[in-house]
Amino acid sequence: MALSSLRIVRVSFYGDVKHGTSREIAGVFEKWLATPEFSARERMFGFELTYEVPTVYVYCHEAIGPRGAGPLFLFEGTLGDETADPIERLHDLVQLFATADLYCVVDYTPIDIDDDPIGNEVTILP
Repeated sequence: MALSSLRIVRVSFYGDVKHGTSREIAGVFEKWLATPEFSARERMFGFELTYEVPTVYVYCHEAIGPRGAGPLFLFEGTLGDETADPIERLHDLVQLFATADLYCVVDYTPIDIDDDPIGNEVTILP
């Protein structure tokens, strides 16, 4: 059976958000995750956010971007075994960042139960 005919239930993803503040980033993730129950803190080298439950893992941190380019936030995680389509959820995340006037790009790969890739990487642009 071709991958395109299967319902994808787990994905591994990573992405970046250019510009914005740690408060804006945390606000978007709070809306997307539908919970304020995540760890978010300012560290010596910038902002860090972590959220983990059995079906969702997200780690986001502030990174040093090119000189003069402003803040850059990188994130990664896995989504799966939920009632919602994980790819639709990632599209929702990109849209939430766009609504907040933040540029976000997400790359994802379908994965199996052992987190091994079972398809090609796909990019979601705003």
